[in-house]
Amino acid sequence: METILPEIIIPLPDEDICVSEVSNEDVDCIIEALEGEASYFYWCSISGRPRKFETPEDIYDQAEEYFSTCKAINEPFTVTGLAMALGTWRDVLMDYEDGVYGPEFSEAIKHVKLRVENGYELRLFCANPTGAIFGLKNMGWRDTQEHELSGKGGAPIATVTTGNISDEALKALGDAIVNAKGSDIV
Repeated sequence: METILPEIIIPLPDEDICVSEVSNEDVDCIIEALEGEASYFYWCSISGRPRKFETPEDIYDQAEEYFSTCKAINEPFTVTGLAMALGTWRDVLMDYEDGVYGPEFSEAIKHVKLRVENGYELRLFCANPTGAIFGLKNMGWRDTQEHELSGKGGAPIATVTTGNISDEALKALGDAIVNAKGSDIV
């Protein structure tokens, strides 16, 4: 059975806030903390913070304004700059990207962050790409080197199983390998 509380007054030090028609589906918890003789109630929602943007188009519009401003003043695009232009924090931007506020908002954030990533990528061709490399690594890019080991002419590396060979025979085998110039073993 759902309980509807028609009105809850939340006394705070400076003002009273009235939350109307709060149901137990809407409210995750109301925690009472006693401080002296006054009671303060804090309201938390399971759904987290409210949406910063009403529609994905709001994200696109504000991001486009940021990109235009950056171009006009010749400033590089950055994720933090984008978050600031959107009037939010970087971690909130990541929540939108992760789909916390819905897939349509996730797509919008991924799309505008792709423009930031493209800006980093273009800066790789500048005289000093260190900052761009760092930015791209923070966006999931990796700087790797691959080393392939093979024998002569790309053949597999020869291996020798020593098993129960005596120390003298093992030394003789080692000497033979060292002295085998032009051999397929080396």
